Amino acid sequence: MMQEKLLSCSRTLSKNPSMDDFYMHTHDFYEIFCFYSGNAKYYIEGNIYNLKYGDILFIKKAEAHTLQLTSHSPYERAVINFNDD
Repeated sequence: MMQEKLLSCSRTLSKNPSMDDFYMHTHDFYEIFCFYSGNAKYYIEGNIYNLKYGDILFIKKAEAHTLQLTSHSPYERAVINFNDD
């Protein structure tokens, strides 16, 4: 059976983000995370990244990760998700 190809891409601006919207999670696909604005840290498998404009993170499947906002300033990012195919 052929696995369905997964490709999704989104760019989102949260003008008044809630710090409660983000939680530690994993998934069975890869993720490319592009940071544009906000005050945030990204946690991936015990590593902490203080994000700044233009940062790009590559998150492997099954890696535990979450975003932590450090203020309520607008938060903008783009995300690309894809599987092995």
